[in-house]
Amino acid sequence: MTINLRKEFRELIDKHGHWLVIRQAIPGRKCACINPLTEDANVDCGRCLGSGYAYVDRFIRGRKSRPVRLNQVSGSSKRTAIMEMTGLDNTFYVQHTVKPTSLDYVLEIALDPLDQTPERPYRVLSVHKITDAREQRDMNGRIEYFALSTVVQAWPEFNINA
Repeated sequence: MTINLRKEFRELIDKHGHWLVIRQAIPGRKCACINPLTEDANVDCGRCLGSGYAYVDRFIRGRKSRPVRLNQVSGSSKRTAIMEMTGLDNTFYVQHTVKPTSLDYVLEIALDPLDQTPERPYRVLSVHKITDAREQRDMNGRIEYFALSTVVQAWPEFNINA
């Protein structure tokens, strides 16, 4: 008996997943906040989160793991929330159609408690920088889903394009 992992994953997300936004970098485009003289990005930009890339927001359904602290052994330093010594790492699982990169972000948004649809106006609860997007493949090499390693970012409020 052959298992269709892609179909199983889709059913899992349909049943147990929740709405997220993936903020994906647009290849070759820069954010409007780029200083034309220095070519530096505005570190306080709410559109690009200080990265300098132009982004598009996509609503997707995915699944999030419990928070872990993987960065303690990596020797890296990064921004953390106030009163937190190290940032939290999470793994998000998303369908094969998303095609994320390490330039992208996962945004957790407020969901309606009754039907779990995104609240309007959209409210971002947390921002997660993707540090690694791993293709999860079947035995024949087909991508079935992505596992995204992420770190929580301490960012001020910013807008989501509807």
